[in-house]
Amino acid sequence: MSKKILEGKTVVITGGNRGLGWVMANAVASEGANVAIVATHKSDVFGVAADLESTHGRGCALGIVA
Repeated sequence: MSKKILEGKTVVITGGNRGLGWVMANAVASEGANVAIVATHKSDVFGVAADLESTHGRGCALGIVA
């Protein structure tokens, strides 16, 4: 089994609650990164973080409201 390219790294995504930001957050999480999602809407950012964690593993995402 090969190591994921971003395993053990942390990536901050601004505007990660939709569109291109969401796609990038999902992509880096699939490569093993921990993801901090920053957005202005509380319900959106925490929902995306929960979705990423359920898809890619517990503790991979953190929602931050700016």
